[in-house]
Amino acid sequence: MAPTPRSGRFLQTWVDFDPRFDTPRSPGHCPIAHALKESDPDIVRVRVKLDTISFAYTSNRTRYVFQTPQPAMQFIIDVDGGRPAQSFMLTLREDDLMRKYYLGPPLKQTVIHHDGRGSGPRGPQLRPIVVVT
Repeated sequence: MAPTPRSGRFLQTWVDFDPRFDTPRSPGHCPIAHALKESDPDIVRVRVKLDTISFAYTSNRTRYVFQTPQPAMQFIIDVDGGRPAQSFMLTLREDDLMRKYYLGPPLKQTVIHHDGRGSGPRGPQLRPIVVVT
């Protein structure tokens, strides 16, 4: 059976430019990056370039790198050039997946204990708490 035009779809979201929240020429704060982050709260570390769109899923700690689809390229060129950009439906397909890799286990957080008299890590100097007995 031949694949249908909709098969192989990995992710689909609506992209629209909002000058209050979106920053042109910013790989992490452009309209496409915001649309991807809003489409799934599990998506983090989004980077949008003219040739690639990449992001990571926190649940499976995997990073995906896709080739930028043609409508997204035109949208990026228009937004970065200061021209009005036409809203569009971003569809990332499995055929456009260039690279997928595991980010490794999460880093173990280290807690540093100190007595507050300067023997611990540097930071703001806090006044001691006055205890009235």
